[in-house]
Amino acid sequence: MIEPKPAATVVVARDADDGVEVLLLQRTHSAVFLPGVYVFPGGAVDDGDRDPAVMSRAPGIDEASANRMLGVPVGGLGYILAAIRECFEEAGLLLADAGGGAVLSNVELVRWRRRLAEGDLDLPGLCEALDLRLHADRLVYLSRWITPPGPPRRFDTRFFVAPAPPGQCAGHDGRETVDHLWIQPGEALNRNRRGELVLGSPTIRTLHAVAGFETVDQLLEHARQRSAPRPRVPLTASGRDGERRVHPDEPAYAEIDKLRKEGLGSPSYEVIPGVVQTLSSRVRRLTASNPGVMTGPGTNTYLVGGGDELAVIDPGPDLDAHVDAIVFAANGPIRWILTTHTHRDHSPAARALQRRTGARVLGMPPPQDGSHDRQFIPDRILRHGERLPVGDATLRAIHTPGHASNHLCYLLEEEQVLFSGDHI
Repeated sequence: MIEPKPAATVVVARDADDGVEVLLLQRTHSAVFLPGVYVFPGGAVDDGDRDPAVMSRAPGIDEASANRMLGVPVGGLGYILAAIRECFEEAGLLLADAGGGAVLSNVELVRWRRRLAEGDLDLPGLCEALDLRLHADRLVYLSRWITPPGPPRRFDTRFFVAPAPPGQCAGHDGRETVDHLWIQPGEALNRNRRGELVLGSPTIRTLHAVAGFETVDQLLEHARQRSAPRPRVPLTASGRDGERRVHPDEPAYAEIDKLRKEGLGSPSYEVIPGVVQTLSSRVRRLTASNPGVMTGPGTNTYLVGGGDELAVIDPGPDLDAHVDAIVFAANGPIRWILTTHTHRDHSPAARALQRRTGARVLGMPPPQDGSHDRQFIPDRILRHGERLPVGDATLRAIHTPGHASNHLCYLLEEEQVLFSGDHI
């Protein structure tokens, strides 16, 4: 597996009449990584970005402070300086002051940028030649994205946001980038939805994060007040629309991450009725075909057990096809049928499943109020805290009145997994 390279990206923002605008660059169509896609300025961290002579030219922040901000033991300042360098190389914007506070003309900036791009000069040499004071203290940490396994290049990228330097003109370099534009985040997202602007997933989510601010100062203050960003690693999963990337803020992400780490089958980004999904060595899920506003894609039925015994949690609605699917999916005798509660999307199939398997039905009887399955009669009423062995697995009943007065959750003790029914 390819190890991701350290990288940095900067969202350069400026005030405009209708709110904040950000700079986007279009990568060349011949690029190996994200060809033709609009991105923020950025790239891999170079050795020169960690040069002590360069680091000494960032007086507003030291290495220890940068490490704390980024949550790394060493090298934090290198990410920030890489963002400054890449911004100048790719976009022509120099987040720095020249010696003595001198203002460099745009003509001079173009000349120095060309020398840097052609390799006649590196960042340490540029700093020395212009006696630069780097504005590292003006970059605010925004997020961290790690390229998932699969692409030919992978990056562990720290995203920053910074104000555009006044008086400087942005421009693409004609090699790595072939177009540029200043645009409000919301408009960029709208153009992406219309198919007019190709954006990568991290860029889309970053645009959402920086949208809606009236001024750059408001955006920077918001970014400073945020808690330390967690790494965001998109994961690939399948579904009815084929494979796609799933992000940490999507409901399916946690399950996909768990299944991939445990090497359990092919995770899906959607729950598909009638399809059995293995969730662990002791747990499988089968969803009934009763989609709706209250049920989502359908009621989730779980087959739980270890060894040669199974318990079915929430047999679901009394649908012949779903009962058939439960019996077919069982890889051992079903000993128990458990219900979390007696709403009609959770318990009615208990009777048909009991006739097919001879299993005992456990739970709590329906209350007299509300819309409940009045025909549900458990063979035994479970007590709060009661432990139920299912082969070499153990389920513990937890009385959780709220969604319904007879609601039970079940804790699979060996895995510390809670089957919460509709309580959450």
